[in-house]
Amino acid sequence: MLPTNSTKIIINAKGRLKGNSRNLQNLVRLMRGDPITGNKHFDYAQKKIKEINDDPKRRALIMDYEAKLLEREQLGEQQKAIKITKSTIEQLKATGYDGKMTFAFIKKLDTGLSDDALLRLVDKYYK
Repeated sequence: MLPTNSTKIIINAKGRLKGNSRNLQNLVRLMRGDPITGNKHFDYAQKKIKEINDDPKRRALIMDYEAKLLEREQLGEQQKAIKITKSTIEQLKATGYDGKMTFAFIKKLDTGLSDDALLRLVDKYYK
């Protein structure tokens, strides 16, 4: 249970269907884009999905939303990398590393930060 009194359910759409309820199997098939017949709820969902996919404006809105989610995720990862890198710089400086040694050490860690961004961070601690 989440603090919002809601429950998150995670479904692995690439998992095996065997051993799950018919409705869960159909939901996974729907997520995979497979056709489902004989169930009014899934027939309705497939109809709505087709309507959205056939409408260029709605499809563009969804693609824009997904792009923004990806940007947000990448920004979060970058901020996390910066935080970890700063902590590592502080630890290396405390153990006697100079700026060049610190830069070389962290560069080998492949933090995802560009050389320029990493150099700016190291310079802040060794001025």
